[in-house]
Amino acid sequence: MASGELLFSGQLLAVAADETSPAHVHIQRGAISFLQRLAEPVLVVSFHGRRGSGKTATIRALLKLQEEEDAAEQGVWLYVQRANFPSAKYLAFLDRQGFGDAQVDVLLYSILAGLSSVVVHHVDGLLTPEAVDEFAFLAANEEGADEPPSYAFPQSPKLLWVLHNVSTSELKEQVQETGLSLQETEQTYLCNALAALSEGSPAAAFSKLFASVFPDQGAFAVPAHGSDVYEKRLEKLSRVFTDSVHNRYLKGVVLNGPLIGSIVVSMLAHRDNVFRAFRGRIWKDTIHNCCLNVVENGVKLYKLRMSERLGRIVDVSDLKGFKPDLAPAEESQGLIEVGS
Repeated sequence: MASGELLFSGQLLAVAADETSPAHVHIQRGAISFLQRLAEPVLVVSFHGRRGSGKTATIRALLKLQEEEDAAEQGVWLYVQRANFPSAKYLAFLDRQGFGDAQVDVLLYSILAGLSSVVVHHVDGLLTPEAVDEFAFLAANEEGADEPPSYAFPQSPKLLWVLHNVSTSELKEQVQETGLSLQETEQTYLCNALAALSEGSPAAAFSKLFASVFPDQGAFAVPAHGSDVYEKRLEKLSRVFTDSVHNRYLKGVVLNGPLIGSIVVSMLAHRDNVFRAFRGRIWKDTIHNCCLNVVENGVKLYKLRMSERLGRIVDVSDLKGFKPDLAPAEESQGLIEVGS
């Protein structure tokens, strides 16, 4: 199968809410079933930003997808493609469909960032105080508490501010320094933009908190679609993602498909403090279950191959629905509810 071929496109998490009850987060069964088959390492990039910031268009351009999917449903969308990196055999993109309910948004942000090698804050235009303020709710005090969430991501992901519809020449005009490489210009611009936030503002409080949560931060300018250098910049952005390898967790465990599913389930099951999922007995049980899953799938694959050679003398009654091969562009179906 060719590197870069899209293997899965569908919803990973659904959010259901109405005026009379709090939002419920559901896991899509089809997405989890697909992830169970990815025993090799996975790199995850999650995209966050307000609706209309262009993040979904950027993801689809990176994946070379043309038609726009119906993104009316709230939740998280998963795209997985085959890769051929030394550190991973699959590249996954997670797309959060805008911001709405702050409590649910913080929960989903924590889960997605907890899976990610790179966390993307997608902004339409330059990094103005107003643009940073769109993310300030992530540093607001938790409901019923006097302090913001205690974010703790064991894999230490990189935070990348992607500036959509911004050319490199615009950044150079903003920085007004000569002799800098493009990467140095982007980094200088980011530092200047964050330093210019009004002291005491929600945006400044957010920036201060996230400087400790994400010590490794960068900026990347993506020009308008149709620009002469648009495709070239997207290729460079892809390399930034794959050069930033942060998919190794506690005890040296490398992220794979079954572990992604287990982390999502565990974090939703401990939503009072989702980061407990990475500690102590809870984390050990997660790793144990993932190992059992890999072994179980290996046994099923062995039985399937033997049945192809030996016929009915091999009992395959427990292989109903088992798919050993990855077909392109599968769709997720079915819901799994974990808590409320």
